[in-house]
Amino acid sequence: MSTIQECFQRLGKTLTQTYEKGCIFYTTNLDRYDYVLNNGLEVSGFEVGEPLVNGGLNQRCLKEKRPVIGNVPRNIYGVRLKVWVWPILEEGSVVGSYGVAIPKLHPVAQAFPDFAEPLANAFQEGAFLAITDLDEIIFRQGSKKYDISVLQTGTKLRQDGIAMETIRTQQGTVKDIEANVYGIETRGVSIPLFDPDDKDLVGTMGLYLPRILAKNLQELAARLNASTEEIASVMEEMAATASEISINEGQLTNKVKEVANISYQINQVLNFIKNVADQTKMLGLNAAIEAARAGEHGRGFGVVAEEIRKLSDQSKATAEQIRNLLKEADLNIQEVSEASNTTLKQSQEQAAATEEVTASIMEMAQMAEKLAETARSL
Repeated sequence: MSTIQECFQRLGKTLTQTYEKGCIFYTTNLDRYDYVLNNGLEVSGFEVGEPLVNGGLNQRCLKEKRPVIGNVPRNIYGVRLKVWVWPILEEGSVVGSYGVAIPKLHPVAQAFPDFAEPLANAFQEGAFLAITDLDEIIFRQGSKKYDISVLQTGTKLRQDGIAMETIRTQQGTVKDIEANVYGIETRGVSIPLFDPDDKDLVGTMGLYLPRILAKNLQELAARLNASTEEIASVMEEMAATASEISINEGQLTNKVKEVANISYQINQVLNFIKNVADQTKMLGLNAAIEAARAGEHGRGFGVVAEEIRKLSDQSKATAEQIRNLLKEADLNIQEVSEASNTTLKQSQEQAAATEEVTASIMEMAQMAEKLAETARSL
């Protein structure tokens, strides 16, 4: 064993303790690993006796006789690694290499244990967070109120899931997930994670939010919308009825005015009849005087004159009775007219009020629709 190997292995037992995320100290000969000190990394194939990866960083270091720094993709050892390798030289010849490997995590994945739990519990209904590589979930964090038990560390990504869609498109994805997938309606948000060094896509971060409040708001908005539509329909019918009543009341008022006009015309006719009766009575009186002067020859004419006076008195009395009846009718017509005018005014006010209420109901319906849209966007 060379002096470098001996010192490196001795120091490795102490230095590996300083890597919080785990590390591997190792040495190799020209073909295989001959020493591996693993502290906290689950890596398959990185063991004593395992052959060096063909074309890998170790072979490059041995071939080029210089230090090599690089990233090892996940498909080699099952985890992304950053590796530093130095050649071991003896009398100018390369006899092996020694190196250090640490997990290569995206900065978001490195910080995940620190921010995931408080972030998940910061949402009112709780949240679920997950970090994935290109194949499976590598970190997860549920909240007190909400967790997705079927998504565990190591769970393979669904081909129809939002993480895989983000990987395919290399763009952020927002998708509403039906209740039959995770047991409750969920909104999933997935963003791609690119390596800061080589800009390659290395995974995704997902945020899953339950949509209990949004669903309740949608149902409430739907019921409110249905109720306001029903009320608006009823109010429209009431407005139409009030408008019809207003029209009928207007027509009734006009009829009352027509009747009052006819009553006035009848009064004019009665006045004429009274005048005729008065004149007829005077004519009858004059005829009686002339009959008295005529003596025996005017007796028959006197009888006629008397009958004319009686007929005149009866016509005048009848006209007076009709006038008294018309006065009563006028009083009734006046009361009906006043009542009709009051009813017309009230019906017009009711129609106006109904239109205002209908407008308010329609505004409520619009607000209910906006509430539904807002709920859908939550």
